Amino acid sequence: MPETMLEQRFSNIWCVGEINEEVVDKIIMYMSDFSSRATNRVRLRFYNDRAGDISYIDNLRKILLHNTNLSIVVEEKPIDELQGDVASLEDEAVLICSRHYSVNVPATDKLRIVEV
Repeated sequence: MPETMLEQRFSNIWCVGEINEEVVDKIIMYMSDFSSRATNRVRLRFYNDRAGDISYIDNLRKILLHNTNLSIVVEEKPIDELQGDVASLEDEAVLICSRHYSVNVPATDKLRIVEV
């Protein structure tokens, strides 16, 4: 049985904290890097500490318009699930954190933490 798109391999960009222009620019930089390495699928995951907080949506437009050659999946998860996601990480991920937000997860060979 063939895989669905969501079962295929993705490059992961996870974001924690306030999504501002610096974070958007960093996301675009990593997405361009993935695109140059012929990675066609990117999963953008936004971890929120407030349920239903969709403040990242306004900034998402610039990201999506800049990367029209990639398949992009956007997810929203509660911040409580970050530790479990890091523990079960199978592929590489970039975790972009706002400087104003502290994250208590260790960087590993599969997880790169970038503060903006």
